[in-house]
Amino acid sequence: MALQSLVLLLSLFPLFITPSIASLNTTHESFLRCLSHHHPPPTYTPNTTSYNTLLLSTFHNLRFATSAPAAEPILIIAPADEAQAQASVACARAHRLNVRIRSGGHDYEGLSYRTLSDRPFAILDLSNLREIDVDVENGFAWVQSGAILGELYYKVAQASKTHVPVPPTVTVFTINRMLAQGATRLVHKWQTVAPRLDRRLFVRTLLSGSGAAAFNSMFLGAREELMRIMDRSFPELGLKAEDCFEMSWIESVVYFAVSKIGQPTEVLLNRSLSTYPAFKAKSDFVREPIPEEALEAIFGWLKGKTVVMLMDPWGGRMDDVPESEIPFPHRAGNLYNIQYYDYMAGSKGHVEWLRRFYEYMGAYVSKGPRRAYLNYRDLDLGWNKEGNGTSFEEGEVWGRKYFVGNYERLALVKGVVDPGNFFRNEQSIPPLIVKGY
Repeated sequence: MALQSLVLLLSLFPLFITPSIASLNTTHESFLRCLSHHHPPPTYTPNTTSYNTLLLSTFHNLRFATSAPAAEPILIIAPADEAQAQASVACARAHRLNVRIRSGGHDYEGLSYRTLSDRPFAILDLSNLREIDVDVENGFAWVQSGAILGELYYKVAQASKTHVPVPPTVTVFTINRMLAQGATRLVHKWQTVAPRLDRRLFVRTLLSGSGAAAFNSMFLGAREELMRIMDRSFPELGLKAEDCFEMSWIESVVYFAVSKIGQPTEVLLNRSLSTYPAFKAKSDFVREPIPEEALEAIFGWLKGKTVVMLMDPWGGRMDDVPESEIPFPHRAGNLYNIQYYDYMAGSKGHVEWLRRFYEYMGAYVSKGPRRAYLNYRDLDLGWNKEGNGTSFEEGEVWGRKYFVGNYERLALVKGVVDPGNFFRNEQSIPPLIVKGY
């Protein structure tokens, strides 16, 4: 039976009570007393030996491990089951304790484990809730929120070789072209080709400070058919048979995770793979091809810098879903998405340079609003500086960039399900409360 849908159940995680609560104020003592009336989760305070280890365990952006936040969490709550997680949320809400919820710690700006204000807060750490149950017979999987994506792929592949609806053989390639080899011309051509390729074929490009463009691809099929499609659609790239590697779907997942051929699938279980250096990222969407002369200037900007410009094509299934159907609005009309990624952004100079480059790129990307991708969160777009006091209008500054026309609908939903704005961070959607909605 084909796997028709993969349902991710985002369930919450466990915690521990420690005796070191003397320094906590009345609010936090009340919170701990509230937890004690339930099956209490493990909790950790700054005086607990393992506090720092747990705090840093999912600091995937090391920029925040070396720069002190405005305030560190007064508690880390680590539930072991859903009941403990629910009790933690209920007690925090009842006793007005600000909580940041962390599962994998993926947030680019670290908002699941830090705050820019000086208000006391706790982390609800869900990393213990990582069970994955693949139900082959019924065609779905239950995934707890602490699981990482590699673990999910691994479990699905272990459960069945046929339930992921892809051919038994897929083909990947990575080709590097330098400026002297016509990289600028190839990238210019790629802009018009990649979004319209055969739906089984994905080709992205990465520009780097070395003056190279890397064309990175996956095709749902065998090498021979890939060669025919590329010869017809993008012959300028000069793809050769020896550039292509055939493998299974799960092997291709490993390839894109570690950029190496022949690594064991168990590498997907390595949680340290998702830990990155001190980085800063920004994003854009491109709706018209960038002129070739502008691409030449972009290579000039990047020369010698520690910045990678990743360009992922849109089109295909992304165009099929209407902009207003689900919260993610970036659909038909976009050629590709850009991620500007500085992997050595530990110093202020690197961040300032990236901001100047982003300003330069404004002439060539989407406008009204200039769109951004939430998964590449960027606090430069604006943020809530007043706790839960952000108005709907203030939130529009960043909310429209991430969600475009869906921002108002999401704010209305927030007003219904969380009118008190308990679940919040510096770029959360504020509640819009309308009588009768």
